[in-house]
Amino acid sequence: MGDPQRAAIGTGELVSVEHWQVQAKLPSANAELRTFTLRREPLATQRELESIT
Repeated sequence: MGDPQRAAIGTGELVSVEHWQVQAKLPSANAELRTFTLRREPLATQRELESIT
């Protein structure tokens, strides 16, 4: 059996970098809606914060 973290040889690119966008705001009436962009590299175990807008 191969390494469970790797794709079989010849399989090609199974997963590119994942990008997620999450929107949230504080409960106060005048709070701004914020967009958090998260990314995950193919073999990473956690996501990284890329930006907040």
